[in-house]
Amino acid sequence: MSRNSGQNGFNRPFIKSQRAIELSPTFTWFSKDDLLSRCLKGMTQNQNEAVNGQLWSECSKTKFCGARRVRIAACETIAVFNTGAARQ
Repeated sequence: MSRNSGQNGFNRPFIKSQRAIELSPTFTWFSKDDLLSRCLKGMTQNQNEAVNGQLWSECSKTKFCGARRVRIAACETIAVFNTGAARQ
C-alpha cells in the first residue's frame, strides 16, 4: 500500500481539514472565470521571465562572464525592455 492509503485502501486527504478550510478562499479566487479567461490567449508569461531570458541570451550561463559584462548586459536588457514597453 502507498503511504497515503488508509484502512481498506481508501486514500486519506493529503492536507488536514483545518488547512483545507484556510486554503479554500485562495483556490476559489484562482478558479474565478474572469481570472482564468485571461489565460486563454496563452499570453501568461511572467514579465520577469522575459527579462531573464533576454539577459541570458546576452550573457551565456555556460561560459564565464565577468561581473562587468553581466552588469553591462543587465543594463542593456533593462533599457531594451523599458523601451519596448514604452512603445506599446
